Amino acid sequence: MPPDWVFLVPFGGMATGIVFMVVLYKLIARWIDRRQVGSGASTEELERLRAEVDALEGMADRVAELEERLDFAERLLARQRREGRPGGAGACGTPRPVSRTGSSRSSGCASGRQCGSGSPER
Repeated sequence: MPPDWVFLVPFGGMATGIVFMVVLYKLIARWIDRRQVGSGASTEELERLRAEVDALEGMADRVAELEERLDFAERLLARQRREGRPGGAGACGTPRPVSRTGSSRSSGCASGRQCGSGSPER
C-alpha cells in the first residue's frame, strides 16, 4: 500500500508548474517592453513630429486656397481673351503686340489690322 502523502505529488507538480509559468511570463513581458522602448521614439521627438504633421496639414489648406486663386485667374484671363480686352488676344484672334514698356495697350494687333474697336474683322 502506498504512503498517505502520494496524493500530494500531483498538487506539488501543478504548483511548481504555475510558479514556473508566472516567472517565465514576467521575463517575457520585460523582454518585450525593453524591445519596444529601445526602438520607440522619445517624447520630444514625438512632439516634434506631431508639430510637423500639423504644419503639413496647414500647408494642404494653403495649397487648396492657391489652387482656387489660380483657377479664378485662369478663368479671368480666358474671358478677357474671348472678349478681346487689352492684355488678351484681339477681336481678330491674333495676340496684341507688346511695347518695350511691357504694355500691350496699342491700337493695332500683330496682324496689322485694327481690331478690338468693336467690329471684328474676319
